[in-house]
Amino acid sequence: MGAGPRPRPRGPGPRHARAGGLGRRRASSPPSATRCAGPGRVLRLPPGAEIATRDLPEGYALREATPADREQVWTVVEDAFLEWSVRGRASLDDFAAQVWQRPGSEPWHLQVVTGPDGAVVGAAHGSNTATEPVDTYVSRLAVAPAHRDRGLAQALLGAVFAAGRARGAVTSSLATDSRTGALTLYEKVGMRPDSVWVHRAVRLGPAPGAEEVGPADRG
Repeated sequence: MGAGPRPRPRGPGPRHARAGGLGRRRASSPPSATRCAGPGRVLRLPPGAEIATRDLPEGYALREATPADREQVWTVVEDAFLEWSVRGRASLDDFAAQVWQRPGSEPWHLQVVTGPDGAVVGAAHGSNTATEPVDTYVSRLAVAPAHRDRGLAQALLGAVFAAGRARGAVTSSLATDSRTGALTLYEKVGMRPDSVWVHRAVRLGPAPGAEEVGPADRG
C-alpha cells in the first residue's frame, strides 16, 4: 500500500522525474517511449467530516517518529512502494530530503506505529498546505506486509488527519495509484474521490536503435 507524492498542480499530474547525463541521443524511429503507467486518484476527507479513530492491537503503539526511527521508516516505506512501483529504491539521503529534511518539517508530520518488539512496522507522512483552505496532505503511507489487516494504516491516517486539523486544516487528502489496491482503505476512513489523473511514464534513456549524437552533431 502507499499514498504517493502530491500531484502537481493540485489535481491530475504525478511528480516529475529527474534526469541527467551527457550528450543527446537521436532516435532512429518515431518517439514511442511514453506509456500509461496506470490511473490514479486524489481522495479527500471533506470539511467537517469526522476523523475515524482505530484502536491498535495489543503490543502496538502509535507516536511521532524520532531521529532513531528514520532508517526504519525509510525501509518500511520503500519496501511497500516497491511492491508495485517500477523504479529503483530511493537512497536514504533522497528519502530524507523529501520527508524530515523538507523546509518547515515538524515532528507531527511523521507518525509511526511500532510492533511488539519495538521496531517500526508502519509510517505516515503528511503536512499542511500553505494555501487556503488549508489541507493536510498525506504524501506517504505504508505498513510492513507481516503487520497488515490489523487497522494500522487507518490509525496512522487518523493521527495525521487529527494533527493537521488541530493546526488549522479543514480537509485532508492524498493521491493513490490504482496499482496499490488501497482505495477501500481510504474509503473506510471517510475519504471520497476528488479527481482522477493518468500517470504517464517517459523513457529517459535511448530508444531501441538510438544513435549517440557526438559534439560535431550538436551544432
